[in-house]
Formats: sequence, C-alpha cells, structure tokens
Amino acid sequence: MNFAAKISKIVIVVSALIAVVAMFGGKTETPKNQTSKSDAQAEAENEQKTADDIMNEARYLCMESLEKNLNDPDSAEWGTWSDNPYFNWPASIDGDVVTVKPKFRAANGFGGTVLGQFVCKLDKSDGWRLLDLREI
Repeated sequence: MNFAAKISKIVIVVSALIAVVAMFGGKTETPKNQTSKSDAQAEAENEQKTADDIMNEARYLCMESLEKNLNDPDSAEWGTWSDNPYFNWPASIDGDVVTVKPKFRAANGFGGTVLGQFVCKLDKSDGWRLLDLREI
C-alpha cells in the first residue's frame, strides 16, 4: 500500500470518528434568552420547595421555643400523629419574618391538659432569631 492510500485511510477513519462524536457526544444547549415551559415549572417548584423548607424550619424552631416554656414538655400533644406533627401549623413569610401559629395541647401547672394557641415570629435574615412568642 502506498503512502497516499495510507493517508487516505487515516483521513477516512478520523472523519468517521469526528462524525460519531458529533452525532452522539455533542452537547445541545438552549439559548440563554429561551426557556422551555418545563424549565419555568421546575424553577417555580424549586422556589416553592424553598419556601416550604423555610416555613418548616420556622415551625420546628417555634416548637423548640414552646417546649422550653412548658410546665411539662413531655405532655405536649403537638398535632397530628406523624414524625413532624408541626408541619400542619399555619405559617407565612413576609420578607425576612416568618410567622407560625401553633396550636397544641399540654399540661398546665395544675396537671390539667389545656389547649394552647400561640403566635411565634422569627427573623431569618441573620440566622434564626425569635422576635415574638405569645399566647392568643
């Protein structure tokens, strides 16, 4: 086989490899100014998850603060029976302030079980800080 035939075979093999890489290994990118509906939906879901996570963390921190102030913390019935019963407490976010409205039963100073309703406000701007915890 002469030198020109060898070069020709090498060129054909390299061309074939380039074609295979281009067909199967190339990346496709969406232009920066173009988003598909599924991308927008995924972004909205991520934002919602973030808000839910923030509210759940605030709910848990309110429960911890309330436990510290109860006469008998072990008597507390926080709500529905699950691993995280406080997830059902109403909560809202207004800027950096998260408001939670826990409702639960616990023993009072006389040993009787009473229903407690509170407003718990937390500031999340620089870590978590309790702003207000009061019975309603």
